[in-house]
Amino acid sequence: MEVGRLPISASLRGKLISAGYTTFASLSSLSPSDLARDLKIPESEALEILKAASLDCGLDKPDKSNVIVNGAQTAWEMLHEEQSFPRIITSSSDLDNILGGGINCKEVTEIGGLPGIGKTQMGIQLAVNVQIPVDLGGLGGKAVYVDTEGSFMVERALQIAKASIVEMSNYTELLKKKNRVCQVDIQPTDILDNIFYFRICTYTEQIALINYLDKFILEHKDVKIVIVDSVTFHFRQDFEDLALRTRLLGGMALKLMNLAKKYNLAVVIFNQATTKYVEGSFQLSLALGDSWSHCCTNRVILHWNGDERNAYLDKSPSLRSASAPFSVTSEGIRNSASNHKRIKLMNNIAFHETLKSILPYGPQTRKVLEYWLHTSGDEADFSVYFAVPSLFGGKHSRYVAEHFPKSYPQSTAEIGSPLNLTVSPSLYLSSCVDGKLKGPALLSDKTKEPPTALRDSLSFSLSHSQNHIAAAEAMTSSTSVTLSQALLARAISHHGSNSTSDRVSLSATLTLPSFAGLKSTSLSSSPSSSRPSRRRLGANRPVRAAAVETLDKTTETSLVEKSVNTIRFLAIDAVEKANSGHPGLPMGCAPMGHILYDEIMRYNPKNPYWFNRDRFVLSAGHGCMLQYALLHLAGYDSVKEEDLKSFRQWGSKTPGHPENFETPGVEVTTGPLGQGIANAVGLALAEKHLAARYNKPDSEIVDHYTYCILGDGCQMEGISNEVASLAGHWGLGKLIAFYDDNHISIDGDTEIAFTESVDTRFEGLGWHVIWVKNGNTGYDEIRAAIKEAKAVTDKPTLIKVTTTIGFGSPNKANSYSVHGAALGSKEVDATRKNLGWPYEPFHVPDDVKSHWSRHTTEGAALEAEWNAKFAEYEKKYVEEAAELNSIIKGELPAGWEKALPTYTPETPADATRNLSQANLNALSKVLPGLIGGSADLASSNMTLLKSFGDFQKNTPEERNVRFGVREHGMGAICNGIALHSPGLIPYCATFFVFTDYMRAAIRISALSEAGVIYVMTHDSIGLGEDGPTHQPIEHLASFRAMPNILMLRPADGNETAGAYRVAVLNRKRPSILALSRQKLPNLPGTSIEGVEKGGYTISDNSSGNKPDVILMATGSELEIVAKAGDELRKEGKTVRVVSFVSWELFDDQSDAYKESVLPAAVTARVSLEAGSTFGWHKIVGSKGKAIGIDKFGASAPAGKIYKEYGITVEAVVVAAKEVSS
Repeated sequence: MEVGRLPISASLRGKLISAGYTTFASLSSLSPSDLARDLKIPESEALEILKAASLDCGLDKPDKSNVIVNGAQTAWEMLHEEQSFPRIITSSSDLDNILGGGINCKEVTEIGGLPGIGKTQMGIQLAVNVQIPVDLGGLGGKAVYVDTEGSFMVERALQIAKASIVEMSNYTELLKKKNRVCQVDIQPTDILDNIFYFRICTYTEQIALINYLDKFILEHKDVKIVIVDSVTFHFRQDFEDLALRTRLLGGMALKLMNLAKKYNLAVVIFNQATTKYVEGSFQLSLALGDSWSHCCTNRVILHWNGDERNAYLDKSPSLRSASAPFSVTSEGIRNSASNHKRIKLMNNIAFHETLKSILPYGPQTRKVLEYWLHTSGDEADFSVYFAVPSLFGGKHSRYVAEHFPKSYPQSTAEIGSPLNLTVSPSLYLSSCVDGKLKGPALLSDKTKEPPTALRDSLSFSLSHSQNHIAAAEAMTSSTSVTLSQALLARAISHHGSNSTSDRVSLSATLTLPSFAGLKSTSLSSSPSSSRPSRRRLGANRPVRAAAVETLDKTTETSLVEKSVNTIRFLAIDAVEKANSGHPGLPMGCAPMGHILYDEIMRYNPKNPYWFNRDRFVLSAGHGCMLQYALLHLAGYDSVKEEDLKSFRQWGSKTPGHPENFETPGVEVTTGPLGQGIANAVGLALAEKHLAARYNKPDSEIVDHYTYCILGDGCQMEGISNEVASLAGHWGLGKLIAFYDDNHISIDGDTEIAFTESVDTRFEGLGWHVIWVKNGNTGYDEIRAAIKEAKAVTDKPTLIKVTTTIGFGSPNKANSYSVHGAALGSKEVDATRKNLGWPYEPFHVPDDVKSHWSRHTTEGAALEAEWNAKFAEYEKKYVEEAAELNSIIKGELPAGWEKALPTYTPETPADATRNLSQANLNALSKVLPGLIGGSADLASSNMTLLKSFGDFQKNTPEERNVRFGVREHGMGAICNGIALHSPGLIPYCATFFVFTDYMRAAIRISALSEAGVIYVMTHDSIGLGEDGPTHQPIEHLASFRAMPNILMLRPADGNETAGAYRVAVLNRKRPSILALSRQKLPNLPGTSIEGVEKGGYTISDNSSGNKPDVILMATGSELEIVAKAGDELRKEGKTVRVVSFVSWELFDDQSDAYKESVLPAAVTARVSLEAGSTFGWHKIVGSKGKAIGIDKFGASAPAGKIYKEYGITVEAVVVAAKEVSS
């Protein structure tokens, strides 16, 4: 290097090199003060260095023709320089070997691969490994991590950092044994503090940062690696000007190359990959093709080989193309077990032939072992040492340890235990510093015979293999296997396999654990044997950590995975057949769904309405094929195979979003995002309330959970925050919500609009939060999270499950393209191939079908058990049992209507909101299921139940629910309460104008047949001074336009009581009661019974059903038309006054009744309502007149506003004369 020849002291040269100054060019623009600061030397010394550099490079010579251009080097200097820089290891020696020892400095290395292959994991590993101290063979540097996808997770970095420190500490102990002094004093936080993290959200930010890095690294000379993850992400999104993109990428590539050269650091750029169909097969292709690859010195492609991760060196000017498997473990990047030398040796034909020639003639097993260890030469490396002891285990392992002390890792393993061949990073570090670890492999006493069992064990394994080479080849694509299994795999496949099963039978005398490496020949010793397995991580962005998992369930992992894939492909096939739908969520959430429906939830598929069942809500309702697939597998009669095939079709039971009125087994109707989690809060509230009221110390009769899956879109909707806040406040401990954290929305990555910490928000809302980092295959993580959630009884739990949307789709997973459209036939085929799914569309494998079939009998048993428990409860607690039973069945107590108050014209005038409170309090005494409250307006809406306290965390038995200022959440929670049990009658209240905040929830009430009672006060301009923001105008008309809802506007006490009677009786039809703020008189002729007709006559002086004019009104205006009728009668007119309290109820009446109220022959009709006239013309007819308000209100006393807007007796009289003349 150039600075090596400067005529300065060795210590100064060392400081220059350590600070990154190796060329004259790197010194050319520096001032003495800058150099002094970087090297921590006096300015005088810095000035001497700069002068020496100027003289040495010849810049001061007048004749520069014979001077080497500034920065030039000879090839010999370049070679010497490259050899002098240590490389950054990946922690996988196999991967480092094909890279020539690791990631080289002064070069750009490109690493690409599909989502889930481990790119981000490798990036984090490199950011940690660059900090390995120089004394341990590392660079002791810092890292710049440029994150364009949001995939970097500090928790994962901390995990890898901790593992790295442990390995470094282990290595220092090894050095101490060799009398070498080396002290590791690094904390995990120190490693995190040395990673400079930049989050990039646009390509312009990315370009700006790359330009800025020159200055940044100049100020941070200890940066030794720049990681960009991923470099092309933002350039693949909506970039129409391809020429501009090429120029921008080219410029960025040059910048990165210059950074590597100028500062002697490594640049690692991660790239996305896709698959292309080329000449009959799918081939990996990195994003932006070969035109981008010129910027990198080495290019590595990460890919799957069966279930194993592989790295392929695709391009290098000095290294040959080669492949190396690697693993992503809980500790980071490591070697893959299947690539160790023992497996490679098994593939060596000569080696197998040697074994076969020795064993049949009573061989000396020690000779076999000697041969094994000496295959690579007289001295074997440490990876071979690890191969021997795990072959036999137990006392045989002790024999090997005795005779091969340098080859045995000083631990014993039972026969058949999996080989642990992951290379220890501490030993690997040692190999980097000291060269290859070596040790004698000769028997200490060659005259000793090995134990007979040792010889017999090896003989047995080999004699049963018909094709050792094929067996070895099979095992090179598997993981977590023993050598005995490898040797037996082929033979057993001939004797005990079943082509229709994923399991292989073994002889009872052979005790080997099963393994999950091969998809069609998994071995098992017994149904309950523990089976270690290695699972794929999901997409590189959402999966932030990997963990070694151990199943504690009897269900085999292979069957679980097969069941999960069944769910995925039922969803894929249904969406594909319909050519419509959302396949991404079911593919990503299938593991959650499987564990909930198959292992956790209590339900009876043959009675979807069993009271004490666990409830499940799919808040992200667009992914409904997940729920339909689960209902189908669980045995619900509502979802047969033909229903799956008619997904989203006319008349099917599998509509495009879950609908409780269409599909038994679906609890609530979801679709608008956020509604489902709100419904789930209502369901959980109902459970907590009923449990508090009816459970006894000796009988927990109400005991079930509410589970919900919600997505990023649900989290963005304001309603989810409203209800989550209430759930935390109320301490709904039996509400467990799964947040599908896949980071993809219809418009793309959620980073474009959603960057908050959901975890922190929910913790602040009073939830217990758990993170499952591997939602794609982390079955035990999901199980453990649910177990933990159930242990937390005083607050709801949010389980954030990081998944890959469209998991398994090789080209569309982890992208918005899989969110809301069918995959397409080619991608469906590719997904089948990728997940190893050979079945036809809609096929459920027999073993999966058999496994799930148990839910029919188990569910019936659960219900029978509960029924017996309830029968005992009835004997002890007769009154409570009867009350609870009425709520369960939706049976109203006999004579409940008698509790409704009645009024006469002599009763003092009062606002209908006050009359409403009298009715609510009267009904609360006879209707045990009545529960509700207001959105912080109880004292204005008059909705407090005076005989009861507040429903709170510690008083859940009470019936006044305080919703706070959360109208939208309030309405949706009430939907959940109503749909929990037929006898629960929820009501909620606010000002009528604020139904604008909750309209979506009200619409779902109507759609899902949830009989919520909406108590809406301040119903018109009659509220007065609050002004137009609070005065509803169009609201009556808008709700009359909504199907399956009753819009009731009572005029006085009797009509208010009648409205409540109608609302209580209509359990599948929500009701809105529009109530006045101002006082209204109790009118002659009104009645409770009249309200159920919707429109009825309150006064009439005509005969023969032929009045001169018909006056009609609702609510507070009925008084006005009644007075107008009196005035017209004084003038000799025959007038009929009709109360039109509910258009919907009137429409339900017979034609004869309608004719008796509104005879077709009478066209002189006038309507009056302090709201929009929209819709009234169908009632008054073309010759009638509708008086109302078709503009916004005003702020003034009510009487003044009524007069100014023409809502008066005089206006009605004039209009009546006009239409009747």
